[in-house]
Amino acid sequence: GKNKRLTKGGKKGGKKKAGDPFLKKEWYDIKAPSVFSVRQCGKTLVTRTQGTKIASEQLKGRVLELNLADLNNDEDQAYKKAQGIWAETSSARLGRSRFRITRGIPWQAVAMAVGKNKRLTKGGKKGGKKKAGDPFLKKEWYDIKAPSVFSVRQCGKTLVTRTQGTKIASEQLKGRVLELNLADLNNDEDQAYKKVRLCIEEVQGRNCLTDFHGLTLTRDKLNSLVRKWHTMIEAHVDVKTTDGYVVRLFVIAFTKRRQDQVKTNCYAQTAQIRKIRKKMVEIMTKEAGTVQLRELVKKLIPESIGKEIEKQTQGIFPLKDVLIRKVKIIKKPKFDITKLMELHGDGDGDAGVEMVRPEAEEAQNLLTADVKAAEEDDE
Repeated sequence: GKNKRLTKGGKKGGKKKAGDPFLKKEWYDIKAPSVFSVRQCGKTLVTRTQGTKIASEQLKGRVLELNLADLNNDEDQAYKKAQGIWAETSSARLGRSRFRITRGIPWQAVAMAVGKNKRLTKGGKKGGKKKAGDPFLKKEWYDIKAPSVFSVRQCGKTLVTRTQGTKIASEQLKGRVLELNLADLNNDEDQAYKKVRLCIEEVQGRNCLTDFHGLTLTRDKLNSLVRKWHTMIEAHVDVKTTDGYVVRLFVIAFTKRRQDQVKTNCYAQTAQIRKIRKKMVEIMTKEAGTVQLRELVKKLIPESIGKEIEKQTQGIFPLKDVLIRKVKIIKKPKFDITKLMELHGDGDGDAGVEMVRPEAEEAQNLLTADVKAAEEDDE
């Protein structure tokens, strides 16, 4: 019976029987300073003095937080909280004496904005779920201005979050790519199978100035062109325009049945396909590499490049439905605001008007006058 743990089969560090922890604790009264109307403002719990663990020493430095409404019996002050720290024990009631605030953090009224820190009152965590508000209340509309190449300049609106701190609305808009239908830009339903991509380059007031960024055919148009018994020929090339844009052009073409053809198919031979593809690359390089981007866009709208390819490849194999399938801007030159303003030049009455009265004889060009005089002498 000497070594009881051997008989009970327990280890030396065995689990102790859990007792009620509150049997070892005792209550102390909290006394608030005289600045508040309610002095006896609550109680606090502490473990009894055991050996070197003295209860009063454990209480010293303990911080309490109370509502100012409880301290002053005034519900109008419920949005304020007071904090205090206990520092010493009065010797009037020995172990269970009241605590006074004598040093450390003074009792102070901490003004809290109503509804500012909701997690303290509701017991929520720091990363709690925020109340979802309407995000559109923080946004504003900007007008999209298309380049002067297109007939409809005011082509739509775009949404952006308002300027807040370092997040400036105009900076968020720059570089935004928009996709529009060519039928809407030119008021022509026959061009509805083409989609134009515009990139926002500059923001002036509420207007977003855009530049050409790409062109594609619609999916339904491409699907309608592909058919059996015909050869589909595709080619692509990277071309640098005269104003520094690197453009990648993709072209698509289909072989054409001859008039009164009896044969079911009209397939082109591999050698003929290679020749046609080489011709396509040559024509695209010539048409796009000798003009500026705005002139290239003017050529893309009426499909003048496709018509030229169709015309020049008639000797190799007759083609139909020759279209620029896609245009991509691979590289842009350094941004120049003057060139962009030229692209968006409206000519709002600044182009000049025809003179109402004829030019006076005295104001005529001297060179023109000399030429006219010489002609009269010859006669």
